Amino acid sequence: MNRALAALALLCLAAGGCGGGTASLRYRYPRGRVSTYRWTIDGTATSPGASHTVHLEAAVREEVLASLPRGGGRLRLTLEPGTALQDARPIDPGPALSLDLDVGPDGHVIRITGTPSVPVGAIDALDLGRLLAESRPPLPARGVRLRDRWNADVSSSGAASSIRLTGTGRLEGFSLAGGRRLATIGIARQGQVVAASNGPGSVLSPTPVPAPGTLTGTATDTTSARFDLDRGLVVEATSSATSAVSIPSLQSTPAGASGALDVRLTTRVTLEHAS
Repeated sequence: MNRALAALALLCLAAGGCGGGTASLRYRYPRGRVSTYRWTIDGTATSPGASHTVHLEAAVREEVLASLPRGGGRLRLTLEPGTALQDARPIDPGPALSLDLDVGPDGHVIRITGTPSVPVGAIDALDLGRLLAESRPPLPARGVRLRDRWNADVSSSGAASSIRLTGTGRLEGFSLAGGRRLATIGIARQGQVVAASNGPGSVLSPTPVPAPGTLTGTATDTTSARFDLDRGLVVEATSSATSAVSIPSLQSTPAGASGALDVRLTTRVTLEHAS
């Protein structure tokens, strides 16, 4: 048996990738580990007569402060903004942000704690819970076989919007890279988004929607990720999210106009280093 076949056989036996075995997909939080990720976010917001784009990059340092009972971890995330473009023009990306959070072994964010750079009151306003949910794919609470599915529902709320998605994750396959065993995960979700129409504009929609009240719409989210089975962390993940919200004040638009605000976001997370 050559080395490649031997490695594949070991992968199948150890991760449950062949036969009737199961794989345990769990995040691990060894105290003191520091991981550095590169986040890239590209977005487009389109409404009748207007379209805006945004491109954001950030380096994210993730330090494990403590291991918690039942396999959880206390993390400190430091986001260092990089390139920031709106409609292809440079904008101020803002200061570095640091926050502490407790996370379960399935990736669920249990608690976000304010720090001097991000006061407690700013956590909801910045929709940080939603951003963290996008960057940390949910894992099953049980062992799974190849092509098994598990619940991947997610909900988050902030000052400007809230979102509730239901769907499943699926173990798509196994691979080897640099001597490490990786699992490929796919996630598909859909649901509703609720937005405050009289709130401030965002980087994607600089002008507030004129009609006061609450707007509702639909949303979908798909994620493809590679997970390191040995270290218990994400190696790379790409999420594509879309939402469409009807705006009452735009319902009497000219023929062919949808009277809706459509937002498309693509988030890419890539591991650059882990100690």
